[in-house]
Amino acid sequence: MSEAASIALNAGLEGGAPATVLALHCGERGPRGAFDELIGAVAPGSPLERISVPGGAWWLAQAADLTEGRIKKLVLGGRQPVRNVVESFLDSSALEMVVLAGHQGCSWYRRRYPRHSPGELVREQGADILRARDEVERWAGRRLAVTGWILLADESGKTSARRLF
Repeated sequence: MSEAASIALNAGLEGGAPATVLALHCGERGPRGAFDELIGAVAPGSPLERISVPGGAWWLAQAADLTEGRIKKLVLGGRQPVRNVVESFLDSSALEMVVLAGHQGCSWYRRRYPRHSPGELVREQGADILRARDEVERWAGRRLAVTGWILLADESGKTSARRLF
């Protein structure tokens, strides 16, 4: 067995200020820089936590679409961990804002809706981001600023962020 390597790090393990912003967005690599830029513009300098998963707000929208009770618990199955993670951040008294964002051309949505046009896919994402907002507000149980965004590219490839709410 070889000797384990170690690397000296400058950063400590003690946390800084508690997060005041939670961002939930798609985990695809392509739009990552655009999501970073959006979050920096919406909440400049704010301590940030991020949940980045394929499809982004789709997971919360699916939880919102299900009915309460045993059926919801059964169907949520694999979606429950996403809810647990989101709720752990919502429990923080320091959290002030949730940023929900999607992007044009999301492969998650293309796989789920293969017959949709690009415009219909963006509309699906917008509807899911809206349902995710409602679910976040319900889970938080308190007044919390929630913003929703969709990243769009024009014909030249230039990206812009359109606020949904």
